[in-house]
Amino acid sequence: MIKQLLILLGMLAVIPAFAAENLIRPEGGWPNAAVDAELSQAEGTRVLRLSKSKGWIYIGDKMTIDPAKTYTISMDLRSADPAALSRMNYIGLVMYDERNRAIVRDNVQSVPGAFAKVAADTPAGAVQITLDRVVDLSNAAKKGLCLAINAKEDFSDMPNRNCTGKITKVQTVDGKTVFTLAKPYADALPAGTQVRVHYIMAGFSYGILLGGLGAEWKHYTVRVSGFAMDGSAGYDKFWPGAKTFQLLFVVNPNANIPSSVLVKNISVTAE
Repeated sequence: MIKQLLILLGMLAVIPAFAAENLIRPEGGWPNAAVDAELSQAEGTRVLRLSKSKGWIYIGDKMTIDPAKTYTISMDLRSADPAALSRMNYIGLVMYDERNRAIVRDNVQSVPGAFAKVAADTPAGAVQITLDRVVDLSNAAKKGLCLAINAKEDFSDMPNRNCTGKITKVQTVDGKTVFTLAKPYADALPAGTQVRVHYIMAGFSYGILLGGLGAEWKHYTVRVSGFAMDGSAGYDKFWPGAKTFQLLFVVNPNANIPSSVLVKNISVTAE
């Protein structure tokens, strides 16, 4: 009996683990993502050539987020022509809310501790907004900030799409913070309106690639699980309000000469 049990355990040990299902359909046909037949044959797997300059290329269907699972997104990348490729390329996730609206980083990334209230009634069209306390922005980038209107201390307002637009000047006057805006804010703000300083960082969760590519294949991967409900908007978390996501490739966005990014072994798994 013991001998049979040992044999059974030995057999189980050599059974390979089941690979997680790839949520990206390999037969998907995507605009501006052509299959390179010659490279595919040479590599022994399908190779995509993403070649539209300044093009936003969406790969795969929108995938429903299961908050109990960890998603692993991976792929191999290289440039077909590094000399002509932009130094900044953006590859990652676009997340959508329950109304199928894309969530951008502006909506969800806040400056820590930068919650306050409007100090006095502010008319529509004002270019200055005064808050009821001194907001510490010493550890924040001084450029690329805005005020998210009707904010809540527990961040339950996010994604907050009601932003004042860019802040151009920050002053401390009589124990209050005065923000000057690049453009007049259209709506009136009653005293006591709750606001929070957000970063203006238009874009999505580019956790796969934020930069350039070389001529050799390189493996890229990111793991995403749970939600960043505290305004941190990191690459390893889904953003508040996200219900679905999709892969996005923004390649060669600033180049005048179109170049190609090569992609293979695209995989999205959930465990």
